[in-house]
Amino acid sequence: MRKTFLSTLFLLLGLLFGAWLAMRSLKAMGDDPENQFRNGQWNYNPIMNLASDRRQRASIARIGLFALRESEVLYYLTDKDESGDPLDSDFDYELVGENLDSRYWSITLYDEDHFLIPNTAGRFSYNLDDIIYEDSTRQRFRLTISRQPREMNWLPAGKGKNMSVILRLYNPDKDVYENMAGVELPVIRKIGE
Repeated sequence: MRKTFLSTLFLLLGLLFGAWLAMRSLKAMGDDPENQFRNGQWNYNPIMNLASDRRQRASIARIGLFALRESEVLYYLTDKDESGDPLDSDFDYELVGENLDSRYWSITLYDEDHFLIPNTAGRFSYNLDDIIYEDSTRQRFRLTISRQPREMNWLPAGKGKNMSVILRLYNPDKDVYENMAGVELPVIRKIGE
């Protein structure tokens, strides 16, 4: 009986340790500068090789995203504001940008577990069709990330700690592909600082 108990205990400890090592390796891959590139406060990976890169596929699955190929969409992700501070629902933020050179784009807010933030407004993202622009040419836009409701372009932050924002550019223009690190992307600023 004692041998069975010890064998089971060591097996479970080995499984837990193996799972911990795997998660640590996947997180390290996501933080690895060779796998992440920067454009201002945004991170991106220029190549989505999900068919053959098992580590990349597992790393993306860890955060719950189903990624399309880079020929279809580019993903830009940030979990920090313009100053480099983590996005936290204790603060209000404004995301300011211009219409992006792509067939379609969307901006989505996630909580620390990479899930949509539950809210009574049922609002989780904005895209080029439903955002209210600041000018008649539909170029400049501003949205607010906050716990408190706002009149327009409001993404509810709920009680999210360590929030993240994903900007998706679907079928971006050729110029975007040629300058992924330099294309002008929206900026997220803490309001009141």
